[in-house]
Formats: sequence, structure tokens, C-alpha cells
Amino acid sequence: MAICLHTVFARHAPSPRQRADVGRRRRDIAQIICGLVVFIFGSAALGASKLERNTGVSWQDAFLRSILAVALLALPVVAALLWWSRPQADEMPKEVWTQTQPDSSGDQEYRVSTPYRLLTNGFFLLMAALSPFFIFAALRDGPGPTIFVSVWLAMMAYGAWWQSQRVAETLTLEKDVLHIYAGRSARRHVDIPLQDIRSIVWPRVGQYITIVHCDSRTWIPTQVKRLDELVVELRKRQPGIGFEGRWPPRRGW
Repeated sequence: MAICLHTVFARHAPSPRQRADVGRRRRDIAQIICGLVVFIFGSAALGASKLERNTGVSWQDAFLRSILAVALLALPVVAALLWWSRPQADEMPKEVWTQTQPDSSGDQEYRVSTPYRLLTNGFFLLMAALSPFFIFAALRDGPGPTIFVSVWLAMMAYGAWWQSQRVAETLTLEKDVLHIYAGRSARRHVDIPLQDIRSIVWPRVGQYITIVHCDSRTWIPTQVKRLDELVVELRKRQPGIGFEGRWPPRRGW
């Protein structure tokens, strides 16, 4: 009896990849919720100052009213984001990566497109240049705009750091290793043996695909040139790599 129960539970026990996928999805959901909570807090603070001027109530009462209203408006956004982030099937036809041999012409390099890099860097530089004016205007108008601008600038600073430290700009594929460089500095890079890559996730919406390796993740902009060819080449060289997403995949913005 004990042997039979052990066999049944072992047969239905989740595999390491399934457990990792569940953990990744939970982290994604937590990030979505945390981001929206921060946005709701900042938006409610901005709305509280307007409500205070129009109704004469205290700022604290106006903030409590605003945070409830903004939270209700955010519920459809939360539902949509959770729907879009649900797990996907592997829609890449098997013959795409099994009927041809891996490219043996040498190291292959993949770079993000120049317009995307200039636009992204230019946006964060513009925000940094304008931040003193935003801060001055917010301090002049009261606590609501001050909180909103502070939260917004903190999110912009985190986005700039994340973009420069965690997002790939150049990828070099050697025989059994994928070298990923964040920005143009050779110091910010990670070397990933292909055998450590568990899966590649091409999302329904968003600008980044995710390479899941060991207990970490690396994000790659969809604006990397020949990115779909890289995904196919990775699966050719390491057939155990999983894939989530449609094929052919969505590209660009």
C-alpha cells in the first residue's frame, strides 16, 4: 500500500521546471501588484490635493477618498495584466529547430537596434534633465504633487538602473555559452552555459523576452536584431530549452 501511494504521488509530483515556472509566475504577479500599489499611492496623493481645494476637506480625508477611487479604477488594469501574464504554450513548430543543424560558422553576435537604444537612453536623459523643474513645481503646489512627483521620479530612476544593469544590449553566442552584455560596458555581462537555460518566454505584450536560467532571469528587448533566429539557434544547440509564446513571435513595439 505504501509503495502504491508513493508511486501515485511521485507520478503526480511537479517537475523542477514546473516548480520553477510556478515560482516565476508568483514573482511576476507580485511585481505587477507592487507596481500598481505604488502607482495608486502616487496618483491618489495627486488627486487628494485637487479634492482638498475643491471641497475644503482635510488633505488626509481627501487622500483616503482618492485612494479608494483610484484603486477601483485600477482593478480592470490588474485583471488585464494578470490575464496577459498567464502561462503560454509552446507554439514553435518542432521542425523549425529540429530539421536543420546548428550554425557552425563561428561566434554569432546580436545587437539591439540603434533607434531603440537612442530612444531609450534619450528618454531617461531627458527625464533626468527635467527632474529639477518637476521637483520645484511640485514643492510649490503642495504635498499631493510632491508625493506624486517623488514616486514618479523614483520609478524613473529604478527603470534607468534596471535598463542599464539587467537588460541585454548585445549578445554573443559561442558554441555552448551565451554571453549577454548590459549596455556597452564589458564589466556588466553574464555568461550563461546553454545547458543552464531552462526556458525562453516571449510575452503576449511588453518589450522584453525572458531567458530563465538556473535561479535567475535575463531580459532581452524584442528590438534585438534577428532575435527570433537566436531563439531557434539556442534550441538547436540545446533541445532541452523550453519555449513559451506564439510563433512567429510578435516583434517591435
